[in-house]
Order: sequence, then structure tokens, then C-alpha cells
Amino acid sequence: MNEPLTRDDIRHEWIKAIADQDSKYHLTISFPANTSQRETRKLLNILLLHLNRKIYNRQYAKGRKFLSGFAIEEYTHKMSAHHYHILIANDEWLPTYWSFHQLIHMQIQFFNGQQLRIDRSSPTQLRRDYVARQMKEGGLKDMFLRQTRDLTPRKMNNCIETWKLQEYYNDGDNKLEQYITKSFERLPYRHAVNADFIGVLTDQDAQFGNG
Repeated sequence: MNEPLTRDDIRHEWIKAIADQDSKYHLTISFPANTSQRETRKLLNILLLHLNRKIYNRQYAKGRKFLSGFAIEEYTHKMSAHHYHILIANDEWLPTYWSFHQLIHMQIQFFNGQQLRIDRSSPTQLRRDYVARQMKEGGLKDMFLRQTRDLTPRKMNNCIETWKLQEYYNDGDNKLEQYITKSFERLPYRHAVNADFIGVLTDQDAQFGNG
């Protein structure tokens, strides 16, 4: 009769599976304190959807190409919220590091509500009028008074608060994989078997465990 796998056995198998992937990028995203697990997973999947559409376009719409890899969920007690380590598999369609960095930056700004809009608030208008009065008539004054669109952040509870993109590397010690699977050390055995906190990126979303 085979003995049941230990927690360490299960962790080792997942570390091997993650390390065996030809990863190109490691993306970490976190959320405001007290954001629910359900909401963090929803926002994770929205981000993946946006990135897939931008990178693969029609190939994604047809279900042929999409970001693949793993999303590892980790709970931070200090923040009472989860964050995610996303290991993205290498793919010829993936942007270069700086292009991908800019793409993520733009997409997170967009769905966090930080869009370009004209600031028509009274303080802004009064400040414009005051400065304009100090100027001489002419093109410069007209240019200053012209309405422009500025990046205006909105305070949102359900948003991606911070993120970091890194190029993946492994010098043979699986250091990152050891770090992002440390939840195995404190999970009940049932959750360790199900690997509830490890998601696989699919053409639809990140699918977590069996629990």
C-alpha cells in the first residue's frame, strides 16, 4: 500500500513543474488592504484579459494564442489581502521587457480608472485664470487657457495597487519557486493536496486548484 504524499512531496512536485516551464517574466501584483480574495482573483483575470487582447489580438479572440504560465496566490496578514506572483511562459509573441512594462502600466491605469480627462474643478479654473492675468496678451496666454487633458487618478478600493515586472532567471537553485510556494508550509493538508493557491493560466482565466 502506497503511503500518502507528504506536504513536502506535493510542494516539491509543484516546484519542479513551475521550474520546468520556460518562463520569461515574473509579474507581481498586489491590492489595497482588506480586498477580498474573490475581488483579487477577478482583477487578476481582468488584467490577463486586457493583456491577452493587446498582445495576441485576433489570435486570442480565436482561442489560438494566450499568455500561459502560473499565478501563485499568497496571503499577506498585515494587509489582510492576497497578492499574486505570475510566471509567464516564453513565447515568440511576447513584447520585449520595456514594451511589456509599458503595456502593463497603461492597462492597469486604464481599468483602475486613471484616465485622461479635463480637470474642470473650480480650484483648477481659478488658478488658470489667475496665472493668465499675469501674462501678456498673445498666443502664450491663449495656449495656457486652452483646456488640456491630464491624468487624474481616482481613489478606488477595488484596484491593483502596486505591481512589479521582472525578467525571469533561474541559476539552478529554484530560489523563486521555493519562495512563492512557501504557503505549503502553513496550509492544511487538504488545501496542500488541492493546491488551491496555484492557478494555471488558460485562454479563459487563471484556474486555481480543485478547492
